[in-house]
Amino acid sequence: MAEWAPIYFFWALVMIGVLPLAPINRVAALVVAARLLTQAAYGMGYNEPISQMVIFGVCGMLAMHNARRMTCFFSAALFVPLSIAAAFQIDHPTAAGWTVYGLAVLQAVVLIASEEWRKAIRHWLEATDPSKPDALAKLIAFTRRVRAYA
Repeated sequence: MAEWAPIYFFWALVMIGVLPLAPINRVAALVVAARLLTQAAYGMGYNEPISQMVIFGVCGMLAMHNARRMTCFFSAALFVPLSIAAAFQIDHPTAAGWTVYGLAVLQAVVLIASEEWRKAIRHWLEATDPSKPDALAKLIAFTRRVRAYA
C-alpha cells in the first residue's frame, strides 16, 4: 500500500459503519450485499458497468421495498442514480466512475447518520446488562429480534 486510494475510505465506511448495522437494518444489509456482489462480479471478470447496473437496480428495488425510516429510504433511493451512473461508465469511465464513488460514499454516510445506531446500541446494552438476572433471556430475545429484521 504505497499510496492512499479513495476506495479504502469507502470500504472503511462500509465495513466499520454499515456492516454492523446489517443485522438490524435490511437496507444496510442490501448495501453491503450490493457492494460485495459488484466486487465479486468484477473479480469473476464480468463487465463492470453492466454488472453494476443490474446489481444496483435489483438491490435498489429490494431496499426501497424494505425501507422503514426516511433516511433508510433515501439511502435505498440512491441505488437509482448509482445504476444510471454505472450505465454511463460505458461511455465516460472516469467521470462516471467518480460519480459512482461519490454516490456510494453518500449512501454509506446516510446509513451511518441514521437513527439505527442508537437503536442497535440501546438493544445491545439492554440485552447484555449483567446487573439484571435475566441477561441471558434478553440476549436470546435480542438475537431473535435481529433475526426477525434480517
